[in-house]
Amino acid sequence: MKPRLEFPAPEDGYWLGTDDASGRHFIVVELSVGVEDFDAFYELTPEQHARFLTDRSAAAAFAEECSRQRHDDVLRFGWNRASRI
Repeated sequence: MKPRLEFPAPEDGYWLGTDDASGRHFIVVELSVGVEDFDAFYELTPEQHARFLTDRSAAAAFAEECSRQRHDDVLRFGWNRASRI
């Protein structure tokens, strides 16, 4: 995966981007599980990606739903933030 972040919104807990290798779109959501912090990558449809680029409230709502495990069907992987240090 070669992620390209297109729209950072860390104050809302998410980033939008595209995987340059596959062309797939994603939203990255900050998750905490116990004492571990993760960046979780959820795949988006092209329509969702386009909408979220222009509608921050819709993107923030989707990110919140992801953090509540309501979109695990499109969860592609999680990245332990501590492993990037």
